[in-house]
Amino acid sequence: MIKLIDLKTASITSIIIIAMLLALLVGVTDYYTGREISFSIFYLLPILLVTWYARKSIGIYFSLLSSLEWLIADQLTNLNYSHFTVPFWNMLVRLSFFLIIVLIVSRLKVALEREKRISRTDPLTGVSNSRFFYEFASVEVDRANRYNHFLTIVYIDLDNFKYLNDNFGHVTGDRLLKMVAESLFQNKRKMDLIARLGGDEFVLLLPEITNDDALKVVNRMKNLLLQVMEKNKWPVTFSIGLVTYQQPPSSIDIMVREADDLMYAAKQNGKNQMESKELQG
Repeated sequence: MIKLIDLKTASITSIIIIAMLLALLVGVTDYYTGREISFSIFYLLPILLVTWYARKSIGIYFSLLSSLEWLIADQLTNLNYSHFTVPFWNMLVRLSFFLIIVLIVSRLKVALEREKRISRTDPLTGVSNSRFFYEFASVEVDRANRYNHFLTIVYIDLDNFKYLNDNFGHVTGDRLLKMVAESLFQNKRKMDLIARLGGDEFVLLLPEITNDDALKVVNRMKNLLLQVMEKNKWPVTFSIGLVTYQQPPSSIDIMVREADDLMYAAKQNGKNQMESKELQG
């Protein structure tokens, strides 16, 4: 986690340095081209860069910086105005324009990120949906094959969920699904992914973990889930299929199907069971 934060900080620092150099280049060019050529719009380049790739506060700072830079370039031309306040008024107008752009761009970025997050999230449980699972799994498969890491996929189906829905109501069923998702999420590792594939079926992707360790992790999750069911007096158990790959196949569908087949085998063996195996690929 610390490494990720360091990388993000380094990336933002690099963007700020590039934006500073760009702002300096724009200011120098503005000075040498003189007043006959309007150059104001080019001051937006570093402002847009830091607002989108860094954050709004830095965009505001660069708006002020660019406005002052324009004022300096303007004053160095030694052109007389009708009143000494005119260039300062022009600077304030440009600053206002820059700030409006920063506000629009930052809000657009927030809206796009929200839409992206919504498109990848199951609306009921809040965990990832099947679309994001396949995207994430594809990346993890490539990474596992590149670095020769194990990759484990876990398929979880809720036993007797239809009975609970029919006898306790859909509101209770939805509440149960939310609690299952919350329990799984709270007890996973940071690198793991939990997704709801639909209905009462969940899938877990566990990178860089052996079959034995994966069994320990999933057994602990299963016991915690059973405690939640018992506490709420819900007649629901969990059938689980677990597959660990030494060399994952390129097809995510094959991986899901293998885990799904093991989950059905667990159901046929009396439900509330877990079937697992380790494969080369």
